[in-house]
Order: sequence, then structure tokens, then C-alpha cells
Amino acid sequence: MFLLNSVPPESAKDLIADVYGIFPKSMGVPDSVQLYSTSPQLLRCQGEIVKHFVTQEELDFHLLAAIRYLAAEHYCHAYCLNLNSTLLQRSGMSSDDMACLKNSPEDFFGPKEAALLRLVLDALSSPDEVDQPRIDELEAMGWSHTAIFDAVAQASQMGAASLLFRTFTK
Repeated sequence: MFLLNSVPPESAKDLIADVYGIFPKSMGVPDSVQLYSTSPQLLRCQGEIVKHFVTQEELDFHLLAAIRYLAAEHYCHAYCLNLNSTLLQRSGMSSDDMACLKNSPEDFFGPKEAALLRLVLDALSSPDEVDQPRIDELEAMGWSHTAIFDAVAQASQMGAASLLFRTFTK
């Protein structure tokens, strides 16, 4: 599957096993994470990022899955699009809902979350147009600068993941 050597979950030891252990057994270790095992230290960094988002108190699991779904769609990352689609379906969204998410996030999230999703979408498509009034608006809605940054960071990481996955997966 991968063009580079990687470590499957059943063979993982030490650092790699520790990072793989972050993921619930019911979910399994995503293929995109397994690819990172080619470089154990980068895998460790990715593991720290995953742990950060798991414990990020302002951005809930459903919102993060929506951010990753929209970013995967933007970056044409089919594997992560399917993975996050499954996570959103488990949260109660249908395929039709997901098809509408990009244009109508307020149909599926409250005003606060929808505004943050719109910023993420704008950051993906036209980052130079994000300005201080937008940040001020989100801050007035109760978003911290950390949460705003983390939301866009989560989306931006999909670009790197997509490039690596599409390059080294055949």
C-alpha cells in the first residue's frame, strides 16, 4: 500500500506503539498515521498534535471532525474525507448533510461554531482575505485566539497529510 516502509499496528513497538495507542481500538490506527511511522520522530510530533486536539476544550470532537472533513475535501484527500465522513455520520450527520456543510454550516452547528467553520473555509480558499474584524467578531462570540488558531491549524495540517499520503500511497 505504501511506497515506503511503515509499521503496521500489530508490529508496533516502543515509540510507535505509544503513538498508535492514542487511537481507540474500535477506530483503529488511521492509515495516514501509519504512514508517519516511516519517520518515528515525525510520528511522535503527530501524536503530540493528536493529543493536543483530543484535550482542546473549546473545539469539540464533532466540530474538529467537520473541520477535517472540509479540509480533506479542499485538499482532495479521499482517505481522510472518508474517515471524517464516517466520524460525522456516527455523530448523526447524513451524506446529504455533509454535502451541504460547506455552504451552510449554520444548518448543522450553532452560530458560534458556524462562524468559526466559515473562517476555516475562508482560510482554506483565500487566506489573505481573513482580517482583524473577522477575528474580532469571533472573539466577541467567545472564541479565544488559541481556538481560532487551532481550528485553522487543524485544517492546514490536512494539506501536508494529503501531500504525503497521495505521494506515498499507491
